[in-house]
Amino acid sequence: MANPRKMGTRLTAVVATGGASAAGWGKLSAMLDQYKGVYTSETKLGSPWDTKYPDAVEALDKWVNWAGRSRIPAFVKLEKSVVKHRASILASIEHGLSNGRIESMNTKIRLITRVAFGFKKPEAPIALAMHNLGGHKPELPGRK
Repeated sequence: MANPRKMGTRLTAVVATGGASAAGWGKLSAMLDQYKGVYTSETKLGSPWDTKYPDAVEALDKWVNWAGRSRIPAFVKLEKSVVKHRASILASIEHGLSNGRIESMNTKIRLITRVAFGFKKPEAPIALAMHNLGGHKPELPGRK
Protein backbone atom coordinates (compact mmCIF):
# COMPACT_ATOMS: atom_id res chain seq x y z
CA MET A 1 0.00 0.00 0.00
CA ALA A 2 1.42 3.37 -0.99
CA ASN A 3 1.87 6.29 1.35
CA PRO A 4 -0.59 9.07 0.29
CA ARG A 5 1.91 11.80 1.21
CA LYS A 6 4.48 10.32 -1.12
CA MET A 7 1.82 9.84 -3.80
CA GLY A 8 1.11 13.58 -3.85
CA THR A 9 4.81 14.35 -4.11
CA ARG A 10 5.24 11.86 -6.94
CA LEU A 11 2.20 13.20 -8.77
CA THR A 12 3.56 16.73 -8.53
CA ALA A 13 6.93 15.61 -9.85
CA VAL A 14 5.36 13.71 -12.78
CA VAL A 15 3.11 16.60 -13.76
CA ALA A 16 5.92 19.16 -13.38
CA THR A 17 8.25 17.24 -15.68
CA GLY A 18 5.46 16.69 -18.18
CA GLY A 19 6.16 13.03 -18.66
CA ALA A 20 4.66 9.78 -17.53
CA SER A 21 3.95 6.54 -19.30
CA ALA A 22 0.47 5.11 -19.62
CA ALA A 23 1.47 2.37 -17.18
CA GLY A 24 2.66 4.98 -14.69
CA TRP A 25 -0.63 6.88 -14.88
CA GLY A 26 -2.56 3.62 -14.51
CA LYS A 27 -0.60 2.71 -11.37
CA LEU A 28 -1.11 6.19 -9.93
CA SER A 29 -4.82 6.03 -10.71
CA ALA A 30 -5.09 2.67 -8.94
CA MET A 31 -3.34 4.07 -5.85
CA LEU A 32 -5.63 7.12 -5.75
CA ASP A 33 -8.74 4.91 -6.11
CA GLN A 34 -7.72 3.07 -2.97
CA TYR A 35 -7.89 6.29 -0.95
CA LYS A 36 -10.82 8.02 -2.69
CA GLY A 37 -13.33 7.28 0.08
CA VAL A 38 -11.28 8.86 2.84
CA TYR A 39 -12.42 12.46 2.34
CA THR A 40 -16.02 11.95 1.18
CA SER A 41 -18.96 13.31 3.14
CA GLU A 42 -20.04 9.81 4.22
CA THR A 43 -16.80 9.28 6.10
CA LYS A 44 -16.64 12.58 7.96
CA LEU A 45 -17.34 12.21 11.64
CA GLY A 46 -17.09 15.91 12.36
CA SER A 47 -17.39 16.98 15.96
CA PRO A 48 -19.98 14.84 17.74
CA TRP A 49 -19.92 17.27 20.68
CA ASP A 50 -21.60 19.91 18.49
CA THR A 51 -24.67 17.75 17.78
CA LYS A 52 -27.55 16.41 19.83
CA TYR A 53 -26.95 13.05 21.52
CA PRO A 54 -29.14 10.83 19.26
CA ASP A 55 -27.62 12.38 16.13
CA ALA A 56 -24.13 11.91 17.54
CA VAL A 57 -24.83 8.23 18.28
CA GLU A 58 -26.06 7.74 14.72
CA ALA A 59 -23.06 9.58 13.23
CA LEU A 60 -20.61 7.61 15.37
CA ASP A 61 -22.23 4.29 14.41
CA LYS A 62 -22.21 5.25 10.72
CA TRP A 63 -18.53 6.18 10.89
CA VAL A 64 -17.61 3.00 12.80
CA ASN A 65 -19.37 0.90 10.15
CA TRP A 66 -17.51 2.71 7.37
CA ALA A 67 -14.14 2.48 9.12
CA GLY A 68 -14.62 -1.23 9.82
CA ARG A 69 -15.15 -1.90 6.12
CA SER A 70 -12.26 0.33 5.12
CA ARG A 71 -9.11 -1.36 3.89
CA ILE A 72 -6.93 1.40 5.27
CA PRO A 73 -5.06 -0.03 8.29
CA ALA A 74 -5.07 3.23 10.28
CA PHE A 75 -8.86 3.53 10.05
CA VAL A 76 -9.40 -0.13 10.94
CA LYS A 77 -7.19 0.31 14.01
CA LEU A 78 -9.02 3.49 15.01
CA GLU A 79 -12.39 1.77 14.51
CA LYS A 80 -11.38 -0.99 16.93
CA SER A 81 -10.34 1.59 19.51
CA VAL A 82 -13.59 3.55 19.12
CA VAL A 83 -15.66 0.35 19.49
CA LYS A 84 -13.69 -0.58 22.61
CA HIS A 85 -14.30 2.83 24.23
CA ARG A 86 -17.77 3.46 22.73
CA ALA A 87 -19.59 3.71 26.08
CA SER A 88 -17.14 6.28 27.43
CA ILE A 89 -17.25 8.31 24.21
CA LEU A 90 -21.05 8.38 24.22
CA ALA A 91 -21.15 9.32 27.92
CA SER A 92 -18.80 12.20 27.21
CA ILE A 93 -21.02 13.39 24.35
CA GLU A 94 -24.25 12.97 26.35
CA HIS A 95 -23.02 14.97 29.35
CA GLY A 96 -20.92 17.46 27.39
CA LEU A 97 -17.79 16.68 29.38
CA SER A 98 -14.22 16.23 28.28
CA ASN A 99 -10.84 16.06 29.95
CA GLY A 100 -9.74 19.29 28.25
CA ARG A 101 -9.84 21.35 31.45
CA ILE A 102 -7.90 18.72 33.37
CA GLU A 103 -5.26 18.55 30.63
CA SER A 104 -5.02 22.34 30.66
CA MET A 105 -4.48 22.33 34.43
CA ASN A 106 -1.82 19.61 34.13
CA THR A 107 0.03 21.66 31.50
CA LYS A 108 -0.02 24.74 33.73
CA ILE A 109 1.25 22.73 36.70
CA ARG A 110 4.09 21.30 34.58
CA LEU A 111 5.06 24.84 33.55
CA ILE A 112 5.03 25.99 37.19
CA THR A 113 7.17 22.97 38.13
CA ARG A 114 9.74 23.87 35.46
CA VAL A 115 9.85 27.46 36.69
CA ALA A 116 10.16 26.29 40.32
CA PHE A 117 13.31 24.18 39.89
CA GLY A 118 15.39 27.02 41.30
CA PHE A 119 13.49 27.28 44.58
CA LYS A 120 15.05 25.73 47.68
CA LYS A 121 11.89 24.96 49.65
CA PRO A 122 8.79 23.13 48.43
CA GLU A 123 6.49 25.79 49.87
CA ALA A 124 7.51 28.28 47.14
CA PRO A 125 6.26 26.24 44.12
CA ILE A 126 3.12 25.31 46.06
CA ALA A 127 2.46 28.99 46.72
CA LEU A 128 3.16 29.79 43.06
CA ALA A 129 0.66 27.12 41.95
CA MET A 130 -1.95 28.37 44.42
CA HIS A 131 -1.42 31.94 43.20
CA ASN A 132 -1.65 31.05 39.51
CA LEU A 133 -4.38 28.41 39.69
CA GLY A 134 -6.26 29.15 42.89
CA GLY A 135 -8.75 31.61 41.42
CA HIS A 136 -8.26 34.27 44.12
CA LYS A 137 -7.22 37.50 42.43
CA PRO A 138 -6.58 40.22 45.01
CA GLU A 139 -6.76 43.79 43.78
CA LEU A 140 -3.39 45.45 43.68
CA PRO A 141 -3.04 49.00 45.03
CA GLY A 142 -3.55 51.64 42.36
CA ARG A 143 -4.96 49.16 39.79
CA LYS A 144 -8.43 48.08 38.89
